[in-house]
Amino acid sequence: MKILNDMLQEGESVLGIFAMIAKQFKIVMQVRQLSTDGYSAKIIAEKLKIHPFVAGKALKQTKNFSDDIIVDMLNYILESDYKIKNGLIRENLAVEMLVGKYCNSKII
Repeated sequence: MKILNDMLQEGESVLGIFAMIAKQFKIVMQVRQLSTDGYSAKIIAEKLKIHPFVAGKALKQTKNFSDDIIVDMLNYILESDYKIKNGLIRENLAVEMLVGKYCNSKII
């Protein structure tokens, strides 16, 4: 929450934070699938057109999150985006709920 609050105080938008989180977890899911298919980190980076460092980090992150948790998180972000844009929830509350929900739960 401290890092989140720092980002918000520095002017980062909530929708920008959601976009960064969603992008990272989409990469993690893609990397997991390609890794399961037997591809190396180097080949994965080439296939996804990402830097090899990013592919390597995402490969390590695949061990920390189940597909169900990632899908749930991405759905939560999508739902929150809709609610924010339609005035159903304050954006700071939505992102704080995201962090609270997934940082306090058992990830795998």
